[in-house]
Amino acid sequence: MEDNFRKALQSSPEEFLDLVEKHQSRSEKSCLKTLVWSLNNKPSSNSISKLCDALSLYTARAIFAFENLSNGYGQEDGDEGNEIFKTPSPQKKRRRRITRSQRSPIHEAVRTELENDRRRAKILNSLRGYSYLAQLCIMHPQKAFSPADLFSTVHTLHDKLVLFEGDCVLQDCITAICEQWWRDSLPGKESLIAQSLPCLLAKSLSVGRKIDVHRVYLMREAFTFFDFMDDSIDDLKHMLVRCALTPSYLRTEDGRRFLAFLFGLNAQLVKELITIFRSQIPFGRNSVLEAYGEILYKAWRFAKGSSLGEIENNCIQGLVEGAIYASSKTLASSIRKVLGGFISQRTQDGVEAFLYRLQEPVLFRALQVANSNVRRNALLLLVDMFPLEDPVASKEEKESLLEKQFVLLEKLLVDDCPDVRSVAVEGACRILRLFWEVVPSTITVKILSKVMDEMAHDTASSAVRCAVVDGMIYLLDNPQSHELLKVLLPKLAPLLDDPVLPVRTAVADLLLTLKDIRALQFHKVVNLDSILCSLATDQCLVAQ
Repeated sequence: MEDNFRKALQSSPEEFLDLVEKHQSRSEKSCLKTLVWSLNNKPSSNSISKLCDALSLYTARAIFAFENLSNGYGQEDGDEGNEIFKTPSPQKKRRRRITRSQRSPIHEAVRTELENDRRRAKILNSLRGYSYLAQLCIMHPQKAFSPADLFSTVHTLHDKLVLFEGDCVLQDCITAICEQWWRDSLPGKESLIAQSLPCLLAKSLSVGRKIDVHRVYLMREAFTFFDFMDDSIDDLKHMLVRCALTPSYLRTEDGRRFLAFLFGLNAQLVKELITIFRSQIPFGRNSVLEAYGEILYKAWRFAKGSSLGEIENNCIQGLVEGAIYASSKTLASSIRKVLGGFISQRTQDGVEAFLYRLQEPVLFRALQVANSNVRRNALLLLVDMFPLEDPVASKEEKESLLEKQFVLLEKLLVDDCPDVRSVAVEGACRILRLFWEVVPSTITVKILSKVMDEMAHDTASSAVRCAVVDGMIYLLDNPQSHELLKVLLPKLAPLLDDPVLPVRTAVADLLLTLKDIRALQFHKVVNLDSILCSLATDQCLVAQ
């Protein structure tokens, strides 16, 4: 087949294009690719130029014919298509046999429509061949084809892209041509995005493949050429907003980067994206919430001007306040997951100062309000943010702020609300596990002594007692805590006989954890007689 293509090309560009139109199987396309990529612009520049001219002419003719058919001008007789709308004559009493020459207008209209469908299919097949050939020319390894010679063909295909909505193969090929033209930074690339970008974006939203999202991300800079104040691109803006709801964009790295990029395009678009994010937080899965946090962080890092102000004041500040004043535990937890996108990046330049500036005015006040739900939410946020500090403050100011946080934490350990006390116990153990080396030893001993002596024997709430045991299990993950816990853990021995099953189960889990720690011995925490008695008499969940 390659020889046939070669002979046709040597004969004339028109004969070659006719052959391309008729032979489009996978093997024949491979032969065509081998031939086109073997062409060299030096010895045969004239033939290459003629081929480009013929390709442009054939493409324009095919599109013109397709438009005529789509507009109803493709009938052999221009008036035949209108016969269907004429009022039929009254039938005579005596019916006559209908001959071929006396077919009804409806029959003629159906026949004409079928003929037009056949013609449309033939033209689309021709355009698929021409588009594939143009794609091969643009992607030529040695760049043998001049962009100036190909631009007419590519521009014609791009401008009529919307006509081929029903032909996915042709549409994708034309879109790929425009993508390649953009990536190669060829002349006139700005004129090849008005139709191709919406088409590419729509495919990524409907099909949801990772490769389609990647293609959109590679074309992201092209979106800066659109005027987002123009009402004519409302459909495009709607699709961009839909990206924030589409799993393929939230799951993939390129999708999240693209969404972060959108925050820098237009202030109004930023407002719409923020509204979408907020509406999804109460119902979003953890993976979606974490993706939103990552997107907001990346958007904040690179945003400027009014877009930056929208992100900081209208979004992140609102999330901080929402995490504190949320009416439900689930909503507060969801908001903190989004804020985790910033908290996890607090070591990056500027993040710590930004978080401090947003939280300091409201967080410490919320830890002391009368509403126990607000105190609980604020405490959870403080634990996530610990240590909250101002990077530009002096050493004395930082130490004072750190001491203030520990004072509030100790106060909340004896809060009137059992739910707040449980969170305070778990939060204190988490802070000590992560920051054992930097927390002064006097504060460490003071907090753990209060937890072991008072919280472990909280008669008002079994949840607090259970939180103490769970906190010790968590704290044991830090080997530096073992020396002090060797002295304090035996104070938990009475909890093995606690009347509440979850507490006894937590103590059993603690003993199992101690079994794997060489520096600590479980039988020195709870004596063997108590363990054997529990094994013999307690419920299966504990005994096992």
